[in-house]
Amino acid sequence: MTENAEQEKHASEVEARIRQLRAIRRRCRGLLKDGPSAVEHGDLLYDEKGLPK
Repeated sequence: MTENAEQEKHASEVEARIRQLRAIRRRCRGLLKDGPSAVEHGDLLYDEKGLPK
């Protein structure tokens, strides 16, 4: 494989990963109805007494 072909293959793989990450981002955004700041991380990690869940 020539160097140019290797570079093109790498660029193609990077573009595929970018498309996958963007698809994940769209799915996650749909799950967060009020946006990412609407969820407090403490609510996810700790119970009402402040203890880890």
